[in-house]
Amino acid sequence: MEITENVIRGCGDGHPDELTWEYVVDNFSYDPLPLSTNGFSGFQIIFPGAVPELHNQQSPGIGGTWVQNSFSGSSPPFGVEWDVPPVAGAFPLGIMPGQTGIFSFCTDCRFDEIVNDPPANTF
Repeated sequence: MEITENVIRGCGDGHPDELTWEYVVDNFSYDPLPLSTNGFSGFQIIFPGAVPELHNQQSPGIGGTWVQNSFSGSSPPFGVEWDVPPVAGAFPLGIMPGQTGIFSFCTDCRFDEIVNDPPANTF
């Protein structure tokens, strides 16, 4: 599993003075329950404080629509979370082995020092 973070100047919803925070998830082999798996089925980012202007969330639709929630002071505190919703009688399908998914959101500009037009930070 590899998660690459890109911080890009501009927002896909037409706001050039904002930042797009993009997280590219490459699932090379993560398969927690082979033959009945949910792959990589969730993604959560916790911030040190509220980000009230967080908007334009995007997430992959592999195996169905991803639930997209942003929080400001409730659980999880100061974060953004995506999860694959469960399907009655079946495992939710997330980012399966060999697949890639991109999660992103926009905010007002923070510090210019952290802005890059890829290359990226890889964790």
